[in-house]
Amino acid sequence: MATIKKLSSVRNLLLLAVIAIFTVGLVIPFVGLVSRSLETDASGDNAYIQIFNNSGYMSVIATSAVIAVTTTIFTIALAYPFAYYIWNSQGTLKLLLLGALIVPFFTSIVVKNFSWTVILENSGPINKALISLGIVSEPIQLLFTRFAVIVAMVHYLLPIAVVPIYVALNGIDRSLIKASRSLGAGRARTFTSVTFPLSGPGVATSSVTVFVLAAGFYVTPALLGGRGDRMVANLIDDAINKLNRLDTASGLAIVVGVVVLISIPIALRQISPRKEGAK
Repeated sequence: MATIKKLSSVRNLLLLAVIAIFTVGLVIPFVGLVSRSLETDASGDNAYIQIFNNSGYMSVIATSAVIAVTTTIFTIALAYPFAYYIWNSQGTLKLLLLGALIVPFFTSIVVKNFSWTVILENSGPINKALISLGIVSEPIQLLFTRFAVIVAMVHYLLPIAVVPIYVALNGIDRSLIKASRSLGAGRARTFTSVTFPLSGPGVATSSVTVFVLAAGFYVTPALLGGRGDRMVANLIDDAINKLNRLDTASGLAIVVGVVVLISIPIALRQISPRKEGAK
């Protein structure tokens, strides 16, 4: 009995610690953020009225959504084949591929972005290759464009997207694949009818994760993008450090958070038919 009471006490203490950390680290800051965003200026307008009545702010929010969605599409399109190849690999090759998946996590986003500035600049290897092949006669503008922003974001987010897809694929019972093939289904039919539907939760998890991370990017659009490629995080930085408008910054943060929260159940709902159909 004494041992049970001690375990119960430890469990209660751990629960209280988790609640305290959650409250101090998330609830209190969030309440403060909402409170600050509802403050009114001299005209009586709060941050939300200012944001939705400002075409510049709305344009940047729309740009952020477009970049985040585009990045998510390309990232998942590249991540799935890579995860699928790892899943079907064996022995040393599989270990090497998993190692290659982990290594990028040890390189900072700033280093990766500066690497892309070297690759995409007018005198970089891409432009040199295009000129030497006769595809273009003079360097084309790749740096400080939306193309550069999306390429760098996909590069950074790709390993993060591969992991949930690989985990989902690794959880598939391979006997189902064999059963499908034994019943006459080819590789393509087996993939579309069995493998891909069963890996749907991993695809959804990757998509949501990539979209959430992409929506909050700051460094990449600041270093590689043009004036029309600024994202909400850049606006928040300007509102805090240049305009000293913490209310506007709080409002922008809340707006982005709401958009992300709405997108999550929408994305997760897309896999429900696949899950049911795969049972």
